[in-house]
Amino acid sequence: MDLCRALGGEILVMGSPPARAMLAGETWEAAVKRTRDFFAGIMPEAEARGVVVAFEPLARHASTFINTAAEGLALLRGVGHPRFRLNLDTGALSDEKRPPAETICELTAEAPGAIAHVQVNDPNRLGPGRARSSSSPSATRSRRRSTRAGSRSRPSTSRRHPRRLRAKARPISARYGDMAKTFRQMVREARDQIKVISPQEAKPMIDLGAAMLIDVREAWEIAQHGTIPGARNITRGELEIKADTELSRPDPALVDRAQKIFLTCGAGGKPTLCAKALGEMGFTDVWVIDGGCRGWREAGYDVAVPPEP
Repeated sequence: MDLCRALGGEILVMGSPPARAMLAGETWEAAVKRTRDFFAGIMPEAEARGVVVAFEPLARHASTFINTAAEGLALLRGVGHPRFRLNLDTGALSDEKRPPAETICELTAEAPGAIAHVQVNDPNRLGPGRARSSSSPSATRSRRRSTRAGSRSRPSTSRRHPRRLRAKARPISARYGDMAKTFRQMVREARDQIKVISPQEAKPMIDLGAAMLIDVREAWEIAQHGTIPGARNITRGELEIKADTELSRPDPALVDRAQKIFLTCGAGGKPTLCAKALGEMGFTDVWVIDGGCRGWREAGYDVAVPPEP
């Protein structure tokens, strides 16, 4: 970080495959925790130097760890610091099911500011249009537009195009028109499609172990405000990934689509969206605790800060 700052840099990219490989015999969960704790620990140093540390997801042929933008976003949310963001390489995103431009645009809409830098090249590491992958003008425009939605995002190519570098971002509302929605609008619409349970109804079942309880907030939020005793922490960014049985690392606890699941957070907004998503993935018995942890406290029940895993 000192060298980056001394050279006038503002973004330090963590993209080396050997430097971020999983250890021999290490589980995915252990690798995520080790990586999360490491980057969380150096964020005060990054803050003091005015440097953003950008983690780069790599394709599976290059690395065994953090291979997709979604996995990168989950790590980012786990660290939970504005100085920890993502570097997205369109060549490295070749493992995604969709074109890189669509992946970048969707991530930008879901998590504005999460992307520190976008590098535009083809899987052969040459500039756009110099490989077999698509580099149509519309795709190039999408890439260029998405790089500017996050603060300080900079497109990078092997051949500079000044006109492209001067492209200005358009707000999401300008791109999507009347289709653009706020977080609250999304929650209101999702609430009509999910099931809600009161703290008084949920507590006996939680005490009996009759339901899996998940808090979908970031770890730092739970450490600061506490959660319902017995809750597992699976963040909103990780939940769908861990519940997807077609991915290589599903959470065994989320394989059963018929089990009873209670979701909570600070006030109930995030788990409402999570419940809708789980319903779309085939879960049939998902409930949101009304009011989240705030409603739990107002009902006279205790919250607690869980011990370090």
